[in-house]
Order: sequence, then structure tokens, then C-alpha cells
Amino acid sequence: MRTKRGFVAGLLVVAAATAAARTFVHPGIDCSQADIDRARAMEDAGREPWASSFAALRDCRTSDPGQNVPDYGTSLIPDRCNSTLGHAGRRAHDLALLWRLTDDARYASKAIDFINASSRYESLDAHGSAPLDYGKVFLLCEAAELMRDHPGWAAEDRARFARMLRERFYPILKNGDAGRFGNQGLFALRGVLAMAVFLEDEKMYDRVWRYLTAQPHRADDEPYESGPPKVSSVPFEADAFMETFKIGGRKSDIADYGYDEQLRHYIYANGQCQESSRDQAHVMAGLFMYVAIAETFWLQGDDLYGALDNRILKGLEWSFRYNLSTWEPTGFTDAEGDATFENGIFYRARHRSGRWRSLAPSPKLRGALGTEGAPRECAYAHYRVRMGLGESSVAWLKKGMDEMNARSASGGETWGAPPHWYYEWSGWGTLMKRRTAWMSGDPPNGMRKIPGLIAAKDADVNPARDIKPSFTVSAREGRGYALKIAYKSSSSAEIAFSCDKSPPISITLPPNPTRGIVKSTRPLAIPAGASVVRWAIIAGGANFRLLGIQLD
Repeated sequence: MRTKRGFVAGLLVVAAATAAARTFVHPGIDCSQADIDRARAMEDAGREPWASSFAALRDCRTSDPGQNVPDYGTSLIPDRCNSTLGHAGRRAHDLALLWRLTDDARYASKAIDFINASSRYESLDAHGSAPLDYGKVFLLCEAAELMRDHPGWAAEDRARFARMLRERFYPILKNGDAGRFGNQGLFALRGVLAMAVFLEDEKMYDRVWRYLTAQPHRADDEPYESGPPKVSSVPFEADAFMETFKIGGRKSDIADYGYDEQLRHYIYANGQCQESSRDQAHVMAGLFMYVAIAETFWLQGDDLYGALDNRILKGLEWSFRYNLSTWEPTGFTDAEGDATFENGIFYRARHRSGRWRSLAPSPKLRGALGTEGAPRECAYAHYRVRMGLGESSVAWLKKGMDEMNARSASGGETWGAPPHWYYEWSGWGTLMKRRTAWMSGDPPNGMRKIPGLIAAKDADVNPARDIKPSFTVSAREGRGYALKIAYKSSSSAEIAFSCDKSPPISITLPPNPTRGIVKSTRPLAIPAGASVVRWAIIAGGANFRLLGIQLD
């Protein structure tokens, strides 16, 4: 049944497009225009933690506009991708982000220099860990996405970069990594997804979506890896946590077989991670890689966060519980259906690659969530919890967030800063994704600036869920704004408007089935910075349609 609020949803922009004609949102890999607008507004207003995170970004060595750009050459050497691909990607990303936040041409120019210096690779060695190593191209793609419309990026340079992605990187990354732990394939697929958005390649985008959600490949695309793997009957190595088997290739019995990167195989139904018997740093790395991938899909209008009953959130909860408490499994089972988050039974899974079987969670690096920096990306997950994802079960996720905040407050790195292993993460989550309890979803192409008119179609959009009745706005100064409401209604109605903790104001609207405009008798108080104006129907309002509001 469609509610009065749901009726308004028909007026709003829905980001998800049909498979036949996808419209890509830009920027839309690791942040949206609304994320940029919000960060700028909050930094302008001096609000924390945005202001401190912005200062850390500005002062970070990776974002120095005076730094030299190395000659990265035309070949990527195995095991040196962090010092080439990662080195350039980290700097290009941070410089591009600073340009979007400040309009300072120095940052733009240097970001373009780093992208161009990394666009001449002709030789990529398809070594064993190539999907992991070359998947780190996502940082360069994120930088290119932020710079895509800059007039200083020459058309021929942009074309060369795009051609390199298609011809050199995509062939190595397109299948993930069927033979290794899931995080390695996730790095590869994050790279493919970032390419897809920058290149506006629908087939490439769908390939990642369909594979991670265990769907068959598109009819006009190449198949995924087949299976199952050929596995030795007994392990050749084992310890208390994991058994290791020999692999003798893969069968072709099952097309699109699905390996450990897939959501259902990387995070089991009880929340346990496929890598939980390896070490906890890799567990958290893979989980946060999934969060980053889900964020890109979200910005493009597809909901991976909610897939398989909020499986990503459950994975975070399971691993935070193990890492931040003395909890141990209550028992062990070989059947996935017998293990739940609530009963605490550990699933002794046979991995889809065939190389390993989990026996127990490994205590290696247990609790050392800050050592590798991966938890910085948890800002993304926190953002989605604020959006209402998994509201009934966020205790361990909140515990993890509180623990990381406490570490920052005790003198650790600024939470938004690039982590220690900083070539592998977008970073700056506190600056770009931090939300307070009163912040709602943002329209994908930027917040509304006031004074000015806000059409209902520009209200906040959550592309995969119900539309929230709110408008995210950016005000230069905090004061009371006169409010006018444009609406249609076949009967009288009373609606209320509020912003943050300011006193709400209510407005009575007479029937007007064609179009009515009513001005409030009292101004609506809106503080400086980014704020959410909320509205709700108090009484009446049959067939009510909000057309827009004007704040002057």
C-alpha cells in the first residue's frame, strides 16, 4: 500500500536505472557530489570531526601540491605495485579530493600529473597475485573520477588512461581470483567496478554485480570461472586453525561456479568470514573491501548492503565480537545451517577455492584493528547503519566504532587520515562519510543550497529503500529562514517542519487539488553548515503531494 509519504516518492529521482539503459552518477565511486558538498559545508562551519580530518588531509604528505611526480615507466613489476601503482594512486586520490573540496588549482594540476604519469603501462605481468596487485588501480580510477570534468585534463590524456584500463588492467582483473583467499579477488573486482563507473561501462559494472550476488553472467559477456576445483583427498598441511589441500586445476562441470569472493561464500550466514582461520588483519581487510564495493553500488543505485539479509553488517558484527571481546565459539559444525550468530557455533567451512578448510578462528592479530588501518573504512559502514540498515542488531558494530574513536582520542592517528598501509584504502572516511544522528540520505548530485527553492524531486534519495521525507541543505549562516510550501491536496492538511534540534513549526494547508502555496507565520531556524530539514504530516492530507519548499 502506498502511504502519503510514499506518494511523494513518485516525484523523486530514483538513481537505479534499468539494465538496458543505466545512467551513471558522477562522481560515484567512493564519494558522491553530496558527500563533497557536506564535507565542505561542515569544514566551512568548523564542525568536528570534519574540520580536523580536513586539516589532516590538507597537511598529509600525500597531498602536497609541490611534490615531485616520478617517472613510473611503462611496466609494472610484480611485488612492486605499492611503490608504483599504489604510490601514484594514493597521491592522485588525495590531491583530487582536495581540489574538489577547495577549488585550489594547484591540487588539480598535480592530481592530473600523477594520473598521466600512471597511464603509460604497456606490460603487466600476469603473476600469481596479479589480481590483488593490479586491483589497486581503483585509487587511480577514483582520482580520475573526481577529475573527469576538469578542463586541464587533456582529452588525449584521458583517452590514453581509459584505453590502458580496458586493454591492460581489465583482462587480468575481470575474473577476480578463484585460487586464493577472498580478499585478493575483492581487490581485483573493486578495481573493475571503479573502472566501470569511470568508463561508464554497463557490461563491466554488471559483471561485478552479478558475480558477487551469485547470478549467471550476462548473455553478451564472458562466463566467470567454472568449477569445482580438483582437490587432493587429504590435506598436506594443517594446524589448529586451518587445513591446506593441493589443487590440481578446475573442472568445467559447473559454469559460473562462484568462488570465495562471492558474498555468500566470503561472509557465511552466521557472519563468520571466509578468512577467519587465517588472521584477523586479512579478515578486516576483506570485510572493509566489501563495504567499499557496496558503497560504490549504493551511489549508483544498487543495494549490496542489504543483500542476503544485511550480510555485510553481520560480517562486521561477527568479527568485531571476536576481536573486541573475550568471546570464543560455543561449538563447531560442518553444516553452515547449524551455525548462527546467536548460538555462537563456528562453521568449519570448506573454501570454494578448494585450498583450505577452516577449523577455528585464528587469534593472530586479534584485536589489533588499528594496525593495518582497515577500520578507517568502517566510516562507510557507520554511515549505512545511520541509514537504518540492520537497526535491530548493531551492538558489536557500535562497540567497534567506540573502540576506534577511543584510540583516536588517546593520541592515535586522526581517524579520517590514510591508514598505515595506505596504498590499499581510499581513507578519509571521517571527512567524507561521517553522519550524525540527524543526517539523512543525500540526493546523489549534491545538496540544496539556501536561500533558494528546493523542488520535491530534489529531496533526499535512498535509491534502494523508501524515500525519507527530508531535504539536506547547506546554509552559509545560521538564522531563521522564511518558509513557503508548494503542494497539492484534495483536503486540508497540517504538516510540521523541523531542522536539527530547532523548535518545529506547523503549517495548516487549505484544500487545493491543483496547486497551493502557503507561507509559514514563523521562520524555521537552520544552523550554519549541512543540515536536514524534515517534514511530517500531522493531520489530514488525503492525496497530499509536496511540490517543493522555498527558504528565504
